[in-house]
Amino acid sequence: MMLDLLIGIVLAALLFAAFLWQLYRAVVLKGVGRIIAAGLCVATVLGMVSLSYLMPFLAQAAGICCLILGLVAIWRDPGWAKLLPLVQVAFGILLIFGLPFGSV
Repeated sequence: MMLDLLIGIVLAALLFAAFLWQLYRAVVLKGVGRIIAAGLCVATVLGMVSLSYLMPFLAQAAGICCLILGLVAIWRDPGWAKLLPLVQVAFGILLIFGLPFGSV
């Protein structure tokens, strides 16, 4: 029980760090990079909202956006910056398959 809680806290912290990184990139970058980062921020927030309000359809839509935009961000980001969008891709896959709603 305690291990599940700690794993959930670590995963939420990773997702929040990835969100903050994309928010930073949405402010700093210009052009297509800014659009991708802003879209990934919005998709991540929608995914979090869908979990809070138990909305599986919104979760799947946000998951698809996280998956597509996250893969594009991984392709465009240089070096170690590819790791944080990878967290959002994993979050998108979890939302698409509805895994957070399995225990509800």
